[in-house]
Amino acid sequence: MSVELDANINIGNFDSATYKDVWFIHYRPQIQILMSGSTDNHVAALLLIIACMDRVYVLANSAKSGKRGYTRDMLKFFFPKPEDQDEEEYERRMKTLTEDFVNALKHDSFVRENVMLSDMVGWIQTGGVDNQAIEVVVQGHRRIAVTYEDDGKLTIAATAFWSYIRDFIDRFYSLTSTKHE
Repeated sequence: MSVELDANINIGNFDSATYKDVWFIHYRPQIQILMSGSTDNHVAALLLIIACMDRVYVLANSAKSGKRGYTRDMLKFFFPKPEDQDEEEYERRMKTLTEDFVNALKHDSFVRENVMLSDMVGWIQTGGVDNQAIEVVVQGHRRIAVTYEDDGKLTIAATAFWSYIRDFIDRFYSLTSTKHE
């Protein structure tokens, strides 16, 4: 991906930092601490994860900067539709993930009846992480990061979700060049 990041963010002890610096020095370690601690910390960690996902999406899609209403597009960026997935089912799942997960975190303090957090759902394995996480979010076959139940409930395995998104964002920033002024 060819995205240049301006080195002009003033934060902490930096006169000038990049979004990459902010991710690796400030957000990533703090989220990791929250995810490694009590499950009581997972809602706060997920809210920080969503903010970081939003930043990466806008950096990769500069036309979205300053716009509203792109949450579903952001989720599709992180979880693209598999070739064999039915378009209507994929859209339904992305709508559910948008409204019942992301919007619940951002607007309702994650207090919604049809969403639950559970790390009993499972972990992402080391091989084929991308395909597994996408398969879970889009098709719901493997109980790893996100599952959609028949009763309309959405289950988020916070640590597995974090593992997938962390690796995705790490790759994004590792492959993105920084423009220093």
